This record gives sequence, C-alpha cells and structure tokens, in this order.
Amino acid sequence: MGVKKILKIAINFLFPPHCIFCDRTMELNSTRCVCPECSGQVSYCSELLCCEKCGKTVVSYGQQKLCVFCLETFPLYFDRIVSVFPYVSPVSDAVQRYKGLNLQSNASGFAEYIAERIEEEYKNTSFDFLCCVPSSSDKRRERGFDSVELIAQRVSGITGIPMKRKVLKKVRKTKKQTELKYHERLENLRGSMAVCENVSVEGKTVLLVDDVCTTRATIIECSRALKAAGAKRVFAVTLGTTENRYNG
Repeated sequence: MGVKKILKIAINFLFPPHCIFCDRTMELNSTRCVCPECSGQVSYCSELLCCEKCGKTVVSYGQQKLCVFCLETFPLYFDRIVSVFPYVSPVSDAVQRYKGLNLQSNASGFAEYIAERIEEEYKNTSFDFLCCVPSSSDKRRERGFDSVELIAQRVSGITGIPMKRKVLKKVRKTKKQTELKYHERLENLRGSMAVCENVSVEGKTVLLVDDVCTTRATIIECSRALKAAGAKRVFAVTLGTTENRYNG
C-alpha cells in the first residue's frame, strides 16, 4: 500500500468522509467523496450528447455539432464550456446544500470531478492560469465564504494550473437573473464585468471556473471582459449545467 493511500486512510479515520451528494458517512478506505448509491444515480455529461461549444445537452445536432443557441448567438466570446454533470438531483441538491449550509469540506469532492473533466476535455490545452467567476459581496456575506472561489482553489491544487484571485469584478449593478427571461439575462449582464486593475491577461489562455452554467450569460460576459483586456483564449468548466431551454 502506497504512502498516499495510507495517509488518506489516516485522515479519513480522524475525519470520516461523507458523501457530497447525500452526506452519508462512508468507509475509511473510500477514495471518492461519493457513496455507491449516489454514484449510481448521477449521470455525466461525458456520457451524453452535448453541444461542442457550450456543453449543454442536446437531443440531436447537425454536422457542426452545435446547439441552436451557439449557432444563432454571436459573439459568444468564450472558446468552449464543458461541465461535469447535468444540473439535476442529486447534483443540484448537493450544490444548494454546499452553498446554503456552509459545507466547505465538500469543495474538495466537487473539485476532484472538475479536475477529471479538465483532463478529459482540455488535456491538450496549456492554461496560463485559472480564475473563478466573481460572486457578489452580498452572497459572500450571506454564505460566509466564496463558494466558487473555494472550489477553484481546490481545482488549482489538483491540476497544478496556477490560480489568480480577483481577476474579474462587477462594474455596475444588475438585476437578479432569476427574474429575467432568457435573452433579458444576456442583456442584463452585458458590460457588467471588467478585469481588475493591475491584473494582466494580455495574450493569456484562461480557464474560468464556475459551479453551474444556466443561460451561459455569466460566462459570456466574463469571457468578453477577459478578451477585451487582451486574453487570447477563454475556456470554462462548471460542475453542473442546466437543461438547454433556449428555443431561438
């Protein structure tokens, strides 16, 4: 048995691992933060038909392998988005508990899945750094921590991709996205982000990390801001992606 495995078991003995999806206590020799029951319930985007631009699941696509949204929306600014899971239960429940109940220990489990997805889809891409989609100060105060930044830190630690903090910032107030229709969300965020002062992204290939991709509007706006500041390419990875509800 290797040193790393022995150390993992020792840590698990002191801090028994819990499933990130149902919070069930797991075996001490568990190598994954997911129990067998939940493992059998989750589905993976890698096993589904997905748009090769935004990563949303699709029923079918044409020769370009793009969804209707990516075919009809221009400019998109991002180079590609990939996600780990469709954002349905138990994944959606786990993310909501993580943020709402301050379950910071679950960030490492989420990060392991994201890191694997990066290796699957971006193994031939050399990233200069990764950064996270910025959260509002209100949300940070409400939760007591930056839920996306914590996951991004763990992803950086696993993958070795350097992480830069405070790369993006909001430069104007926006309406709540949940109150808006699909196209209104895109317009609501347009021009709302900028790269922070004293941060250089000129000529860089950047990996954006977020927890959930819904309408793509946030990633589009973050990518616009990064490329406006000189970034060469912007890719994104998220833990979950919601159902593709765009109908043109």
